[in-house]
Amino acid sequence: MINEGIKKTEDLLQPKIGSSETTRESPVSSSVAFDSSRITFDFADFIKHHLPTHKKDVDISFLEWLVGFVEGNGRFCSRLVEEGSLKRHFLFQICQQDPKVLYKIRGHLGFGTVRKHYELTEHWRYTIEDRKGLQRIMALFNGNLVLPKRRRQFANWIKETEPIHHPSFVFKGQQTVPTVSLHTGWLSGFIDAEGCFYAPFTKPYTLSARLTQKDVCGEREVLIEIGSLFTSHVEVNLAKKSDCYHLELSSPGSHDALVDYLKRFPLHQKAVIYRRWWRVYLLRKEGRHLTEAGISRMRRVCLAIQEEREKREEFRKQLKKEGLKI
Repeated sequence: MINEGIKKTEDLLQPKIGSSETTRESPVSSSVAFDSSRITFDFADFIKHHLPTHKKDVDISFLEWLVGFVEGNGRFCSRLVEEGSLKRHFLFQICQQDPKVLYKIRGHLGFGTVRKHYELTEHWRYTIEDRKGLQRIMALFNGNLVLPKRRRQFANWIKETEPIHHPSFVFKGQQTVPTVSLHTGWLSGFIDAEGCFYAPFTKPYTLSARLTQKDVCGEREVLIEIGSLFTSHVEVNLAKKSDCYHLELSSPGSHDALVDYLKRFPLHQKAVIYRRWWRVYLLRKEGRHLTEAGISRMRRVCLAIQEEREKREEFRKQLKKEGLKI
């Protein structure tokens, strides 16, 4: 029964005080932790009041993944219904080159539409613009966003959408910040949106994974917090642009931790390129990159990773020209 499924899910959402999961959490940066205590992701209102009736099971890990993915790729926006009008049309959108992940999101949530768009760049959009769907989105992301710039954007959007709020909706404010952890799916979604995997075919066969963020409202501190989750030394450095920062995982220990995490919380959008990166990681870990056959295989895989990354970056640039984000 759906009520039993909801109760079971709500039980899972209760914080486990004193559990091993809690004690293993890494220290939280004071610049990110606006509250004196951090919380876990909370989907109770979404599940109780907004879950589509045909959805009997709730995958909490996927919802956590979705929040992380939207932090990098989603848009909470509005536009005037017509020029000169004060009435606004509200919508939530995710743009992608490949529709597979959008259909997966649509299938898990049970609402929204996926359509192909033909503008300067051909792409796909997952869109929610009906009143009931928007109320569901408000409940889903309320108090669950991590990036400061996303919390601010969401707060402004919530203020705009006040006339269509659900009776049960209570805005949690910008100060409610979930804990970034290796025990939730959020980081997997964020990597799917903003992560890059590097495996250049050069000696000593360097391998790295990178997250990049523009420091608008303190996003650098979030990168530092993510870096603190990994056991080995990681670096957060300025990128070429003065307001952008890179978090780079380049040590074997950090790679081990990343592989272990993504085994438990798999990627969806970047699954193929990660699988190739993982093959290079495995060749190096087993010492097979030193054999003639291993070198030949590494060359092929490294080139495939580079081509896929360049293709995706070119698509991102084209969408940016259109004022969209992937």
